[in-house]
Formats: sequence, C-alpha cells, structure tokens
Amino acid sequence: MKIKRLLCDNAAVVNLDEAVAFFRDVLGANMAPEMPHGKHFGFRARGAWLGSEEPYRLELIQGIDDQLPLGRSTRKLAPRYIVVSLEVENIDEAIAELRAKGVQVSDKMDMGPTGFDKLGFKDCYECMILPKSACGLGIELVEFKKGPPAGSW
Repeated sequence: MKIKRLLCDNAAVVNLDEAVAFFRDVLGANMAPEMPHGKHFGFRARGAWLGSEEPYRLELIQGIDDQLPLGRSTRKLAPRYIVVSLEVENIDEAIAELRAKGVQVSDKMDMGPTGFDKLGFKDCYECMILPKSACGLGIELVEFKKGPPAGSW
C-alpha cells in the first residue's frame, strides 16, 4: 500500500459552533462550510484549515444522532481526536493488502452520493480500518482522482 499523505485529522467536539468560533476567532483558522454528508452518518462537521505555509485540515465533528453508530460514538468520545485520514493511491489494493494481513477493514464506499462531490472531490472513495485492528485508533483511507484545492473544503 502506498500512502501519499496524511489527509486530515478528526476531532470530536461537544459543540461544533463553539469549536468553530474558537478555531476561527482565536487560532485564525480558515473555516470550510459544513460538510453535507455528515447528517447521513449522525454528525455535523466543518474543516478548520490551520497554517499559512502548508495549510492542514482538522475536521471538527459533533455527534447529533444517537440512533446512528458514528453519531453516537462521536458524541460519547467528545472532546478528543478520533480519526486520522490517510490518502492512498489505490483503495482497492489497500483493502486487499490489509485484509491479507488479517486487518479488519470496511468495504469501499463511494462518497460522491453523500455530498463529497459537492465539495469538489471527484471519484472519492473511503474505507475504515476498524479500531480493533488499529490499537483502538480510527484510521480512514481515502482515494480520490481529483480534489479541491487546500483550504477550500
């Protein structure tokens, strides 16, 4: 598996609006619009772009729906970091390689229908390495053919 770069970190927050205000007003982060796909998974999320030379995205996530597993777990974990996103060159090969090593990983999911296409990602797919297989950590693998420029999503 070839990892191209660390794509972003995710932080569970108790109150998204307060977290946005802190990162924007105190730390000077450039805030992205709310991510449209979150409601499908039970959370609200916005990206906070930090840094001027090489902007880095920290995704702030608030659980809003306890009926959905990700919404419930995000709310229970807040406040703390929960997922690291890694951009991979080929998600199908990454999944096959991980499974061959006995790692539990979700199936590939097309993120376009969940709203990622509206953010400027083309042919965007992701999967999750299950925390049981990753020392309790959430690791997301993402592949996309074309993404929006840094600082815009």
